[in-house]
Amino acid sequence: MQHADIEVIKQAISESDFSSVSKQPLDEYLTTLLEDESGVELIIALRNHKQVNDEEIFQQLIFPMLINLQDGEWQGKTAQLLNALANTSRDGSLILADSEDIWRYANDYSLPVIKALIQINADIDHNALLATTFSGDHDVEYRLFDFIIEHFAEFSPAALAATCATVVSREPFTADEETEQQDQRVIVTLLMHGANLDTCFTDRPVWSGWHTDCISLFGAFLIHRPELLSLPQVDKSYIPSPDAWENMDWDFLVCEGEFNHNHLAAINALISKGTQLPVNEIRIALINNGLSELASALSSSDN
Repeated sequence: MQHADIEVIKQAISESDFSSVSKQPLDEYLTTLLEDESGVELIIALRNHKQVNDEEIFQQLIFPMLINLQDGEWQGKTAQLLNALANTSRDGSLILADSEDIWRYANDYSLPVIKALIQINADIDHNALLATTFSGDHDVEYRLFDFIIEHFAEFSPAALAATCATVVSREPFTADEETEQQDQRVIVTLLMHGANLDTCFTDRPVWSGWHTDCISLFGAFLIHRPELLSLPQVDKSYIPSPDAWENMDWDFLVCEGEFNHNHLAAINALISKGTQLPVNEIRIALINNGLSELASALSSSDN
């Protein structure tokens, strides 16, 4: 876009007539326009005239500048543009909802983008953002988690349970001592924020569907980290509701959880408190998987 083109845009804005404005590719159009001395004002004016929307501005001018951040702070024209957008009402196009976009943004690297979206009052599905924070295969996004949990006042029971289940079942849970401590801190924080062990998982939203094999958050604990059922944040008198375990595949628990003495101790402790678990069914699963010694150590109570 040449200087003359910018003058054409200025005239079009002043006359509210955009028939003479060239239809160049959006990224080139907006990026070049922002470089002008009055670029921020021109872009906001184009937005106000509905020639460009919030999502297009954000995707073309803000997100690409993430790589140039200095100490996590936006600089120059990008910072000016964010401030200008923060002083305008949203047009409804800039939505970070339960979709691939959530997964793409759910990492520590994108934390400045999340903060920028909040700064300009974008519509963010914070439940989906929380539930996908630990869904990556490699990175452990503790900074993003801390920001989300501190910034938003309330979360849905499903989001708290799904997030907790993801961390509980994450492999390897004990990659190193620091990671184990951080993971346990996250779990404790989620329990303190109201994550309920009796919350059952469903196919929708998709981040809840990741854990349906566990039936419930209780199932995730019992399968992957049974010793955590003795955390101080779990009521000592806790007895799981029937819905939390009735449809559990005990063969799956034995195999997926690599059943050991921690599982045995947790199940026996639950039985001693009056939980009516199907002991015979669990015993058969253990025997079928070559764990007869553990099967014989199960308490005898059954429903």
